[in-house]
Amino acid sequence: MRRSTSDWEEEFESRPVPTTLKFWFWTVGILLATGMAVTAILWGTGVWTAPWKGKGDAYQQKYSSSNWVSAQRGFLDKFNQVQAFRVNLKTARQQLADFDQKHPNVDNGTPYDPLLQQRTNLDTTVTGLSQQCQATVADYNSDARAYLTEEFRDANLPASLDPATCDG
Repeated sequence: MRRSTSDWEEEFESRPVPTTLKFWFWTVGILLATGMAVTAILWGTGVWTAPWKGKGDAYQQKYSSSNWVSAQRGFLDKFNQVQAFRVNLKTARQQLADFDQKHPNVDNGTPYDPLLQQRTNLDTTVTGLSQQCQATVADYNSDARAYLTEEFRDANLPASLDPATCDG
């Protein structure tokens, strides 16, 4: 049953405090319910449109100037790093071979053998350079297939690098 203004007026005159509290509780309740409904609708709309928004955001990020420039520079840097690792590896392997040729009997059986330590250091250098080269090749190849970077490789650079380039 609907209440008229005169009904509210009579109730307010007979019981002013409870009527005022009832009015405020109803007002606050309606505002809270409306706020929760609007929040739920906005959240639901955001969740429902998330796939399209995500694709749009990824597209914008991919074709942003900062991504394009950094991707192209990244390909060039990694390619040049691999070339440098190949040269350094060749030098390190040659140093190891020269050492082995000069010192065919490295292990003298004593607890401290400076020649064995030197050979171990040279071997560790070769291993480290080889691992760094392999990691750089893997990064280059990952970028060559990654959504954000795949299209920005310079035309003069290979589509991918062969991990065997680090061995020879």
